[in-house]
Amino acid sequence: MRHMGTRLKLFFIACGWLFSLATAFGQPLNIAAASSMRFVLPTIIEQYQQQHPEVQVRVVYGSSGRLYGQLSHGAPFHVFMSANMAYAEQAIADEQAIGQVQPYAEGRLVFWWQGEGFGENSETILANFLATPNARMAIANPQHAPYGVQSLAWLQQQAAWEAIEPRLVYTESVAQVAHFVRSGAANLGILALALAVTDELTTVGQYAPVPAQEYAPLRKGMVLTKAGTQHPYASGFMRFMQTAKVQQVLAQGGFAPASSSP
Repeated sequence: MRHMGTRLKLFFIACGWLFSLATAFGQPLNIAAASSMRFVLPTIIEQYQQQHPEVQVRVVYGSSGRLYGQLSHGAPFHVFMSANMAYAEQAIADEQAIGQVQPYAEGRLVFWWQGEGFGENSETILANFLATPNARMAIANPQHAPYGVQSLAWLQQQAAWEAIEPRLVYTESVAQVAHFVRSGAANLGILALALAVTDELTTVGQYAPVPAQEYAPLRKGMVLTKAGTQHPYASGFMRFMQTAKVQQVLAQGGFAPASSSP
């Protein structure tokens, strides 16, 4: 009878383990991704699912600060792809994620506008912007958007900062900068190169680079969340993000490769 009881106990433990495993494998892979990834990540996910057709991938896009806040309040993300290293590092510090932050790309800032050109370099663009009566410039909100942090920091370095400051309007995320310009709420915007090179924006506007050497690198970092440790595909997706094939897709989409980051 004692042996029978032990066998039954082992049987139920095994059944529970198999049930948990089946549940995990049937669970969608939930990814929280910075809004600058909105146009390039679907291509990457498509390639990933060619290798893993059994995996359903769901993505929530937003500013990194907002996504971090959702993660902190229990959002069931398995992978957090921040637009900078800081929010990913904070997720680890606050025990919302484990392991180390994995850099996966580096972002670039550009001016973007519709209609007649503001110029080809930053000095000319700013001069023409300021010479346009009542013109407004849109940038992402620096309180929770890494692209907004660097956009604002760069603008504050300019000699004409005092004239620029009252003309700024702030958007929820870097992706919304283009919406402000297209709607007429702003005449000029600073956004991610990865957004400016998309068909959606190249057909209606123009862009010019903000000098990359004049602002801090926008290193993008991703982390495995605590929930992600229980998902059978989360860590594998992070490894896939760092493959040469994906890095090529990111480069074509307007990002510098992660290997170029110090």
